[in-house]
Amino acid sequence: FRMIPPSTILVAVDFSDGSKAALTLAARLARQSHAELHILHVEDPLLAAAASERGILLSVGCGTVS
Repeated sequence: FRMIPPSTILVAVDFSDGSKAALTLAARLARQSHAELHILHVEDPLLAAAASERGILLSVGCGTVS
């Protein structure tokens, strides 16, 4: 059994440790298979506003992943 290499990879990130690990693995797979890598980050402004009103910080920090 042989896996067909992907031509496009989509990885969702929320800047958590888990998503940083997923991004690292997706980047490695994209590099090895010569695939396009698409990174998706979606922020829900209503959720962020509701959390902020209750003193909840949803994102600890943003930055680049190397």
